[in-house]
Amino acid sequence: MMDPTYTNLSSNRSLINYIGNGDTARSDLQDIANKARENQALTATYRDFESQLHGDNIEAFLDKIESGEAPISSESIANYLDFNRQKLAVEFRDIAAKFSITSDTTVNIENGELTVEGDGNEKLQHYLEKNTRLSNLINQTSKLSALNEWALATEYASQLKQDETSDDDIQAFLKSARNVVNTDNFVSFNAQSFGFASDGRTSSIIEQRERD
Repeated sequence: MMDPTYTNLSSNRSLINYIGNGDTARSDLQDIANKARENQALTATYRDFESQLHGDNIEAFLDKIESGEAPISSESIANYLDFNRQKLAVEFRDIAAKFSITSDTTVNIENGELTVEGDGNEKLQHYLEKNTRLSNLINQTSKLSALNEWALATEYASQLKQDETSDDDIQAFLKSARNVVNTDNFVSFNAQSFGFASDGRTSSIIEQRERD
């Protein structure tokens, strides 16, 4: 797959486009340089993220996010999640074409293992088992999705605290939201879109709480 750093190097740009047009050349080169720096920053962020979760020490990391002591900000988690989503969108579109997938297909994620639901998906299952790069990307994005939901929950809890909501109510909300991180995830995809089970769970919990 083409490195996203170079997606601006479209084939319809020839040398003639740049002759006598220094502004265009400088602008395109600056865009490429900015994208490269962004990708380097995101890679460094994920290295920090992985080191925090070394040994599956996710509970301690959740506590740090809740207390504001995590070395990785909520914004960094959201940015890396978006970065991974862009890559997965291309991957799932390619898989759908490769395996002639026309309806929603679900891949369960349990302890880092990927299992395709349903009969007749043996070839896709074999493909995921062999493609460790893609399997790692799916696992990473699953974790980031869940952690992003937890970060959103802690931000909402801070707002509740400012509104002088009782500690019992805040703890009940956080307990419900934390289950999102501690529950096995899955991803469903088709040729047009994909989504993780954890996506949007915090918003759903907040909407339910505010209706009640």
